[in-house]
Amino acid sequence: CLPGGPVLPVPVTSPTGDEVVLDTVEVEGATFRVATHVFHEGGLLQVAGAETDITDVLSALRWRLVLLGFVVGLAAGLIGWLVAGRLVRPVVHLRDTAQRIAASQDLTTPVTVEGSGEIRDLAVSFTTMVDALASSRAEQQRLVTDAGHEIRTPLTSLTTNLELLERF
Repeated sequence: CLPGGPVLPVPVTSPTGDEVVLDTVEVEGATFRVATHVFHEGGLLQVAGAETDITDVLSALRWRLVLLGFVVGLAAGLIGWLVAGRLVRPVVHLRDTAQRIAASQDLTTPVTVEGSGEIRDLAVSFTTMVDALASSRAEQQRLVTDAGHEIRTPLTSLTTNLELLERF
C-alpha cells in the first residue's frame, strides 16, 4: 500500500477469525517476515518487516538482556550478601563471646543481648547458661573449701593425739 513498496504475496494458508499467520517470504530479492490477519469481511491486513531489521533488533535486544541479567544478578548477589551479613552479625557476636569465655574461663564476661526473635532468645539462653555455670562453679569452690576445712580439723586432732602418744 506504500507507493514504490514491494507487493506482498497472499499467504498460502489464509487466517480465520482472530488468527494471525506468520510467514517468511522473499520479494524482489529481499526477505520479509509477514503477519497476515483477517481485515473486515474477506479482506486481509498484512504487516511486513525486513528480516535483517528484525534480526538486528533481536540481536541487540539479546545482548542487552544478557547484560541486564548479569547486572541484576550481580546486584541481587551483593544485596543478599549484605543482608545476610547484617542478619548473621548477632550470631557472630555471640560466637565470639562464647569463644572468649571458653578460652579465658572467665564466666563474668558480659554477653551482649542483641537482635530480635530467635537470636535474642538464643543470647538470653546463653546468658542464663553462663550464669548457671558460674553459680555451679562458685558452689563447687565452696564445697572444696568446706571439705578442706572439715578434713583439716580431724587431721589436726589426730596429729595432736599422735604427738601426745609419742611423748608417753
